[in-house]
Order: sequence, then C-alpha cells, then structure tokens
Amino acid sequence: MNTAASFNPKVDAQYKVRDVVPDFQTFLDRWAAASLWARANLRGHLNIQYGPSAEETLDVFLPHAQTHTAPVQILIHGGYWRALSKDDFSFLAAAIVPASAVAIVINYALCPAVTLDRIVDQCRRALVWTSRNAATYGGDSGRLHVTGHSAGAHLAAMLAATDWSRFESGLHPALRSICGVSGLYDLEPLRHTSIQTELRLSDHEAARNSPILLQPAPGTRALLIAGGAETHAFRTQTAAYANTLQTQGITCDTMEIPGRHHYSIIDELCADTSPARQAWLNMTLNA
Repeated sequence: MNTAASFNPKVDAQYKVRDVVPDFQTFLDRWAAASLWARANLRGHLNIQYGPSAEETLDVFLPHAQTHTAPVQILIHGGYWRALSKDDFSFLAAAIVPASAVAIVINYALCPAVTLDRIVDQCRRALVWTSRNAATYGGDSGRLHVTGHSAGAHLAAMLAATDWSRFESGLHPALRSICGVSGLYDLEPLRHTSIQTELRLSDHEAARNSPILLQPAPGTRALLIAGGAETHAFRTQTAAYANTLQTQGITCDTMEIPGRHHYSIIDELCADTSPARQAWLNMTLNA
C-alpha cells in the first residue's frame, strides 16, 4: 500500500474549485439559509440515527400531501469529504418533495478524522437504513434513488457499485438511479493535490473507491450533470464516467449546462424551468 503521492501544481489547480469561484461563500451562505428554512418548514423528522457514531444521522422530509407510496430520493452533500454536513444540503429536499417524493438527507463523518473507506461504509449503512425504514415514512423501498453534489456524487456512484453480497447487512437495496452533479469518479488525480493532505489516500484506497473502475448493478440508471464553466478536470471526470457506464450497458444521460460553475450548477435542480431539473424529476418518478 503506497500512501505517498507526488504533488502536481497543475493538477491541484484543476481541483481547487474555491480558487476558480472567488464568491463561493455566497453560495454556501445561500444554501445554509435555504436549508434552515427547509428544516423549519417542511414536514419531516430530523437527526435520526442510522449508525452508532454521532455523525451517522439523517433527516427525512415528506411530501405535503402524500396519497400513495412515494419514491425516495437520498441526498448527499459535497465538501471534498472534509467539510459541510447534511444541514447544508436540506435546501435540495425542498426541490424534491413537491414532486411527491420522500427526501432523505444523510450525514457522514469527515476526513481526516475518518478515512474515505469509512465514509463510504457510512453511506452504505444509510442506504440500508433507508431500505429497511422507507415504508415507515410512506416511501417505497423498491424505488430508491441517490443524488449527490461533488464528493456527494462520488458517494452516490459508490452506492450504485456496492457488492451487497459482501456487505454485513444481508440486504440488497433496490437502488433505481443515481444523479451525480459535478462529481468525482476517479480519485487517483486527487492524490496529487493539496486535498491529499486531509484525504491521505493510498493507491489501493483510491482505486477501490473510484467508481470509474467499478461496475454498478445492472438496471441502474444514471444522470450526470456538469457545468460548462467548471474546470477541465471536472468536465472530463463526468464525461469519462459517463462513457464507462455506457460501455457497461448502464443507461446514462449527461448534461453540461453552459455558464454554470461548480457551485451554481446545483441551482439547476431547483429551477422550475431547468431541463436538468425536469430530467432529475422524471428519473426520480419513473425509473
């Protein structure tokens, strides 16, 4: 196992998204305010424990008028596996529950306090919890979907590629689709950036946690979205992963939104007239 990796400033510049978007904090502040509103005003249940550690919690948000068993959309925040929490991502629940879907926003521990292996394991247990408990909240355990932004998109892809026969739960969650927004699907480049200081990825850990090297369950659908104003590395990651999925026989739609950068791209899932939002809702409701 090789934990050493040479730093490459050119690669580092491609992944330092906060340097590319100087006003990134305005987006984080807006998400936090909208998420606070969502937790105060949406019907739901907050801070449910899905695992033994303090960080392993999730929030369940319910449709306003639920008359039938609903699909379930699991939402995973980004932050390079080292920042933010579920409380910064609740705003996206407000974009999905009006479509008569249950939204579950999951939390996980952060690097460097835990390894990336541990974070992936936590997200798997959150999905198992959802499969077991969806019906309690009017959700259909046979219609599970996962959406993530940035590092959250990576975690969504890892859930789709899980070999559940080797997982301790004994369950095989029925994951119908994943939506990855500005995702990271090949982790090897990150070993050569400043992010490696906190991720501490070995070559083996990077490989076993790179969705581009793994096989999703047959029948899983994917929607991959990136911004046209993102760095070449993020756009390439999305295109390369989409090509891998299509080669594997996975139905995968891709969208590159002109003018959107790494932070503004997530707004596409909230804008009523956005083609990305319409594709996302269609996949949630019909996959």
